[in-house]
Amino acid sequence: MISKIAHFVKNTLLIIGIFCIVIFSINYFQSIQKSKARLAEADLILPESWDEPYKSQKIKDKYKIIILTTWGGEWTHATHLKASAERMGWEVKIYHQSLSSYEDEILKFNPDFIIYASDIDHRIHPEVKNLKTKFYGIYYYPIDYNITRSFNDEILLDKDLKPENGLLEMFNLADGMLINNKRIKIFETIFNDRHRKFYGINIIPTVSKADYKPLNFNYVTEYGHHTADLKTKKSLQYVLKKLDQDKILKTYGKFKDYSYIPHSYKGYVPDTFQMIDLLNKNGVALVFHSKFNYDGGTPTTRLLEAFAASALVITDRNPFTVRNFGDNVLYFDTYAESEILYRQIKDHYDWAQNHPEEARAKASRAHDIFIEKFTTEIQLIRIAKLHEKILDDEKAMNLEFPFKP
Repeated sequence: MISKIAHFVKNTLLIIGIFCIVIFSINYFQSIQKSKARLAEADLILPESWDEPYKSQKIKDKYKIIILTTWGGEWTHATHLKASAERMGWEVKIYHQSLSSYEDEILKFNPDFIIYASDIDHRIHPEVKNLKTKFYGIYYYPIDYNITRSFNDEILLDKDLKPENGLLEMFNLADGMLINNKRIKIFETIFNDRHRKFYGINIIPTVSKADYKPLNFNYVTEYGHHTADLKTKKSLQYVLKKLDQDKILKTYGKFKDYSYIPHSYKGYVPDTFQMIDLLNKNGVALVFHSKFNYDGGTPTTRLLEAFAASALVITDRNPFTVRNFGDNVLYFDTYAESEILYRQIKDHYDWAQNHPEEARAKASRAHDIFIEKFTTEIQLIRIAKLHEKILDDEKAMNLEFPFKP
């Protein structure tokens, strides 16, 4: 009798376990499908359309701003924002990683707004928070990263916005978002789930404007290729070795990334403005995008530096480049066989040598597009419009800032 009862209990538990697994699996796969549908919907919204609510907004002639940033590309972008802002008559201060111990300086400066990255110390002194200052988080990651992996059909769970990745603090502090990501609906959902209106614009890590210069196409300039994702690193090395043998290549960056072509390696260039000067002298920019940028449809800063420098650009078919610059750049097929890839790049260089006026015309048109749409000067105006829209909306709602319940 006991044996029969034990057998019955065992089978019952087994059936219950199987049932739970089936229900969990169904819910899990339904969640994935709904998430994919939401992301597909987000992909239909072009980043250029994000500015529509702010386009007619009037702005002041001058602002005081603080940029809180980290190293690498974020620092490069911050230095160009600073250079552009100062050129426009604005006042700017840059801080690295944290505002701690600078409270008195910040209170005296009294900024209109503070732009900050995700990977920084988000602790803000109460006295700084009590200033009539707005905080704008700048999210640099172009693809899903640690956002959409946890994005389901309802909410982005707080347990997935872990404090150590800086995102929870970024969203909680932000009055608005500056986003290098094509999926605005994700961020809108994050804010709405927290019962907050979403304000945001699309931002790419770009550089400040520079005058067009008709260049000679002396050398192919390549730097930062360690971020490229060809089928193998050997394929990329093959291409650069061949260009090195042709004596038409100059590379810059960390020596360990170029040790196999020492004759073309010309050193590490820490300053972005110096790099633009070198692009001026060499004339041709070879730009590889990482899969990170390629899949996200956003550019590397190196692409924008090349346009600012008036260089002729040879690059992959990143959707951002194709959509915005069309046939004003020269393209290669990233995943072509090594020899074919080399021939594409070499043929583009040879064409520029044999048709310099046509090549300069391409470079000039690309530079014009860059100046019209993508400089840090343009970005600052867009940020200012976003800022004024938020202030106007608060006034319309009769809110006192900082809000006092």
